[in-house]
This record gives sequence, structure tokens and C-alpha cells, in this order.
Amino acid sequence: MALIPYPTEFPKEALAMALEAIRGDLPPTQEAAHAAWVVAGYALAQTIGGGPIVSSGYQTDEEMLEAALQQEPQPGVSQGIFPWAMVAQIVIRLILEKFGE
Repeated sequence: MALIPYPTEFPKEALAMALEAIRGDLPPTQEAAHAAWVVAGYALAQTIGGGPIVSSGYQTDEEMLEAALQQEPQPGVSQGIFPWAMVAQIVIRLILEKFGE
């Protein structure tokens, strides 16, 4: 069985859509659910198989996704450790609760 690989490019547009959905500004469409799925895959790729799993000091799901949007890799800039596993939890919960109805 061939599995679709996790996304490897930073999902800036998909993260923005997931943030809109968390805020209630995006209706539950197939495109919005797909965006959340892409973010979940990217987040899991950052943690499973070698990426560090760290805790978060963010108070809300919205704050966490806003911070995730700031993690876009920049040439020549070292990226710090980020709690991608928590981002995965947020968007998986979003898929189940908002799009699984």
C-alpha cells in the first residue's frame, strides 16, 4: 500500500485557513477540512521520527496557530523548537469537531 507522504513545505495558506476556522470565520467546507489535514500532516512530520516534542505556553488554540504561522522558515535564520505536536492536536480536533458533523 502506498501512502501519501506528509507535506514537506511550510503550509502557510493552510495554517491561515485553519486559524480562520478556529475563529469561526470559515465555514466547514471540503477546502477548509483539507487545509486542516495538510497542517496536521506537516505538524506530524515535524515531530514524528526525530523532531522534538515540547510543551507550549500558549493559552488558546488561536494563539498557538498564530504562533505557528510565524514559524515559516527563512533563509539564513535558525528556527527554534516549536510545539508542532500541539498544532497537530488542535487541527485534528478541528477536523473531528467542525468538519466531522
